[in-house]
Amino acid sequence: AFINNSRGLFNEAIIAASNGLRVDGDHVNSLHARGYANIQLGNYEPAKEDLEKALGLTTVPEKRKQIGSLLDALKVRD
Repeated sequence: AFINNSRGLFNEAIIAASNGLRVDGDHVNSLHARGYANIQLGNYEPAKEDLEKALGLTTVPEKRKQIGSLLDALKVRD
């Protein structure tokens, strides 16, 4: 999913992340990647849901910072 995001293939990133989440619904990287892709496509509510869940699941400081920055960007849109 992250590779698709880096290439601007956001729909494909959502599909890849969703496939990963079918295996492990709490996979932080998949939630993060799908949330980012949804932001890029203007799907803000599903992005917020994924990112909030990911933030609640991770204790890794750098990952929390990345996810927090995306959530902050969503708050500006509200």
